[in-house]
Amino acid sequence: MADAAKTGTHWQDDELDAIVADYFEMLEADLSGQPYVKLKHRQALIARIQRSPGSIEFKHQNISAAMEELGMPWIPGYIPRRNYQNAILDAIDRYLSQHQAILDHVPAIRTADAPL
Repeated sequence: MADAAKTGTHWQDDELDAIVADYFEMLEADLSGQPYVKLKHRQALIARIQRSPGSIEFKHQNISAAMEELGMPWIPGYIPRRNYQNAILDAIDRYLSQHQAILDHVPAIRTADAPL
């Protein structure tokens, strides 16, 4: 159940680390064509970090925006929402520092400078 006292407060590093890890779990499943249920992920996060369903949904969309800005794929079901806290980038960096192997599964991102 969501903690009403957290409503409108900044997310703490442990909360961001939890949601970023959850995001990458779903992203890996998505990239490999494996099924996953966003609702189950959201429910597990609610139990773990006590944020509201809407707050978790919005933060997943913020992570998509950060991933897009980093030139990485994002989960199609979480359309990027800008105006995220910079701490999301730090949480992504912490995650990737500890899980570098995931970068082997991320498709190469084509940039304007890259040859076709």
